[in-house]
Amino acid sequence: MIKCYFIGEGSDIDDVKKLVEKHPFAELIDDHGTGQPVLEEIFAKKPQVLFVDFAMRKTIKKALTRLMQFSAIIYMSVTPSDAFEAFEDGAIDYMSYPVRSKRFEVCMSKIVRLSLNRTSFLQEVPEHGLDSFFINVDAKGKTELLINSNEILMIEAIENHILLTMVEGRKHVCFNTMKEMEEYLPNYLIRVHKSFIINYRKVSEVKGPLLTLKGNTQKIPIGVTYRKAFTEKKNEMTIGKKNVKRF
Repeated sequence: MIKCYFIGEGSDIDDVKKLVEKHPFAELIDDHGTGQPVLEEIFAKKPQVLFVDFAMRKTIKKALTRLMQFSAIIYMSVTPSDAFEAFEDGAIDYMSYPVRSKRFEVCMSKIVRLSLNRTSFLQEVPEHGLDSFFINVDAKGKTELLINSNEILMIEAIENHILLTMVEGRKHVCFNTMKEMEEYLPNYLIRVHKSFIINYRKVSEVKGPLLTLKGNTQKIPIGVTYRKAFTEKKNEMTIGKKNVKRF
């Protein structure tokens, strides 16, 4: 979940808080009204996103400079022309009041994408990985698609892009890296080769250094680098196996 913190008060901000509370990837951890915020308190909560009322900008500008070290800043105001100064200050996005749900979704899609790309902020990832996430499905990053992790059969690196094969057979090309994918996926989606991540729950056969997935005839190689970890995981589910046995 992406931890969100609000600075400012008013009915417009309350409406945005409600949008955060409804979002599947967002969590409202706390807020601060008017006046100078106590930095130590905010640092302790480690918010990944700060939603800031633009009217507070001058009052807390120095504090925001420090908070930007680990948090993405989203400015909000009633005046659209404030957007220029917001981006000049280093904000990740700007939204004008009243914030509509569609505009909020665009903002959160950007935040989720930054989280997947593992920028300097947004680095907290659930231990179990993400249950769903957005991928870039065009080279310019303008189109994103929501993927449910449990629907992935395998992920294959092909030249400068990645091919996701879903359980029911659909395929999606995306322009994230294998490393980005691996860091954010649940533990049942494991790397078995420099070019392959597979859904371990869908393995139907292992024959030497090759494996096959349910509903798919492709023989997937198990790279030398990944064999020990794969064998240990396989042996956990093999009757009579007490020790690790390598290929």
